[in-house]
Amino acid sequence: MYFKLRLIPTAVATLLVAACGGGGGGGSSAVASNPSIGVAVDGYLSGSAVYCDIGNTGVIDTVNDPVAYTQTNGKFVFPTGCTHQLLVSGGTSSDTGLSPVGVFTAPAGSKLVTPLTTLLAAGLSQSQLNTALNLPSGTDVTALDPAALDGSGNLINAALYKKTLTVQQLLLQTAQGLSSLGNSAGTTTANSLYAVAASALAKTVVGGTPLLSSDTSVNPDAVGAMLQNAVSAASTSTQVDSGVKSALAGFSPAAVAAAAGPAYVGQANALLGSGSQGSAVGTVAAKQQSSTFVSNVLGDATNKQLLLTSTAAASSTLAALGNSVASADATGTTTLDTVLANFEESSPLLTGTFYAGADIVAAPASGGSGKVLQISRGNGANYAGGWVNTEKAIAFTSARKTLSAQVYSPAAGIPMPLHVDALGAPHTIYTADTQANETVVKGWQTLTWTISDADLTKAYQSIVLTPNLGTTAPAAGEIYYYDNFVLKTDAPPIVATHYLKLTNEGDGKNDTFTLANGSTSTKFSMAQFQSSAGISTSWPLASNATLSFSLSNVGGFTLSAGQKVDAALQISQVGTGTGVLKAYVQNVALSQSGNNLTVTVPVSNSNATAYASSATSSFAAIVDYSASSAAGGVTSTLNLAGNNTFNLGNVVNYAANSLSSQFSGINALTGTFQVTLVVTGLPLYQASGVIYPTMTINVPTSLTSARTVQSTVPITGQGIVGYVTLTP
Repeated sequence: MYFKLRLIPTAVATLLVAACGGGGGGGSSAVASNPSIGVAVDGYLSGSAVYCDIGNTGVIDTVNDPVAYTQTNGKFVFPTGCTHQLLVSGGTSSDTGLSPVGVFTAPAGSKLVTPLTTLLAAGLSQSQLNTALNLPSGTDVTALDPAALDGSGNLINAALYKKTLTVQQLLLQTAQGLSSLGNSAGTTTANSLYAVAASALAKTVVGGTPLLSSDTSVNPDAVGAMLQNAVSAASTSTQVDSGVKSALAGFSPAAVAAAAGPAYVGQANALLGSGSQGSAVGTVAAKQQSSTFVSNVLGDATNKQLLLTSTAAASSTLAALGNSVASADATGTTTLDTVLANFEESSPLLTGTFYAGADIVAAPASGGSGKVLQISRGNGANYAGGWVNTEKAIAFTSARKTLSAQVYSPAAGIPMPLHVDALGAPHTIYTADTQANETVVKGWQTLTWTISDADLTKAYQSIVLTPNLGTTAPAAGEIYYYDNFVLKTDAPPIVATHYLKLTNEGDGKNDTFTLANGSTSTKFSMAQFQSSAGISTSWPLASNATLSFSLSNVGGFTLSAGQKVDAALQISQVGTGTGVLKAYVQNVALSQSGNNLTVTVPVSNSNATAYASSATSSFAAIVDYSASSAAGGVTSTLNLAGNNTFNLGNVVNYAANSLSSQFSGINALTGTFQVTLVVTGLPLYQASGVIYPTMTINVPTSLTSARTVQSTVPITGQGIVGYVTLTP
């Protein structure tokens, strides 16, 4: 789930620089005498943290668990070995360019860590997994690399890889959907719900229920059962934040499965049918994994009412919602049409006729799907037709007055009007006849009608159909078919309903910040910061320099208890120089109380390092802040409903002074610098609603005797790149 957390990059920079004073160091106890080598796959994962779960808790312990990092080919090494289960978090997929959702797990001794090994860790045996996924007998997912390519770029184990991605798609979408229903954001919630989803899927298939109907299609019943198991488990799981559990407890598992299941099935089928070329599969995976439409639909306040236990009996309405969500997701639209009648309802819709025959019948071979409405005209009538009562009132709005339907006509060019009535007879509330917007052809087509005279104060619930109105029907009669009546969505698209947005200058669209540096106050926008021209400020910063911006909490944004983030900063000279500064901090805690979001740098158990290289690349130095207590325990509080001001001068100067003993003249810097900021654990969106791209900053943590980089820590997350010019 991608709630829109629109934090500004400079606030993240402040968090980072202020954080350069954490403590202790992330566990390094040896657990074996021989190295352990493996590969992490959701596409090969680069820059992922791989933890050796020495406590066998199934939960990452950044203090005590030894950690290794994956290379671009997904490989990782524990030099002293690991004889415990493995936990993989973060990084970037080489196939999708995305950071994976959830923590992947693998049993002790596994050479692979993938979504499939996660199911083994959740309780499935290898034989049970093979049965569920229709894998060849003897397949060992802990040893067989699903992403391996031959020399032509074709997947060597294409079926296994696509099934691996299919499982990941179901688990990540379930985690994001439940996060949305729980009004929460961040990796803490997503990771806990991902684990719940993995257990729910294992529970669904453990008895022999196949997840796949074939190698190219997923089993809809299994997907529905998994979703129901996940909703039930999430509302009681000890892994899930209490606020999220409380929110999820009110929803009907069957209703959530009906609303989301069809779209999840469609996404999985797209992956299973994506061919054997590695690049083609990666393209499909990127599209499916980045889709947030279903979770946004589930988070919509109106849709949530349908998913409550008290209204879960409205099965046909839920089925219509599920089909509409699946259709919109498959076509890549951001709007959700309302299905009024598709004639698959569990209780057939009432119909009536005048001078004609009308019935719900099986769709003819020529088109339609499932059941359709048939209207037969005959006996020489020139005004004949029928009507269908929709299950609920048609929710017209000033921007939503268009109906659509699939229609079969035996001839081209005939009149095809309809109008809408109130429910019941005689019909005393109605609109005028409206002709279809399209010219009628022979056979099936989709027609639309814009009901311009719909009275928004009236409750319309009946669609009256008079095909070939005004023309005498031939003695042999005429037969027309109708299917899938829909109220089209012309309103704004469905988007996430819980997020933070900037509200400077009254509208929150300009992303405007104010930097007060000495006697100069500069206002700049995100667009200016990200442009090649960038922004400029005098250097060094005044000790009382401040950065100001305002935030607005939309829809009751919340973070789960225990949410932590990592952050990294890279500053590189632009032009003739090659100087660079890199820094990172881990395990920064976030806590929320109402509209206050408190950021706390722990006194201990946080890694924080800064690295700098001179403009001529002739000198490099690393400052490890682990031994410093100057900034440990520092807290800052964001006001989520008003103005925020940070003392940027103090914290930036603190970092600069820490490096000044290594680099003379640091306070005399001039020129233009590219600034890259990366934050893990939180989805960062632009004000336009587009997520910032995934980036990795590799921060050096040790140097050789020749002052070259010996080891690095990759920090991967949503990244922002901008430019700053320093003037004397």
